[in-house]
Amino acid sequence: MLAASAFIGGTAIIAKLLGKNLIGEPLSPFQISHSRFLYGFIFLLFFSLFYKFKIQNSKFKL
Repeated sequence: MLAASAFIGGTAIIAKLLGKNLIGEPLSPFQISHSRFLYGFIFLLFFSLFYKFKIQNSKFKL
């Protein structure tokens, strides 16, 4: 839970920096939103590389 909160806070800070004129030309809000999804995907990719887990079939009947 602590790691998830730190990740959300970190992406919020990065999004604010990218949306202002501090680093360079500011990005549009759509690009900032897409970058948050990209950061999340990269985090899940690295997480899945280090922690192998199986998805088991739960055999639900409809």
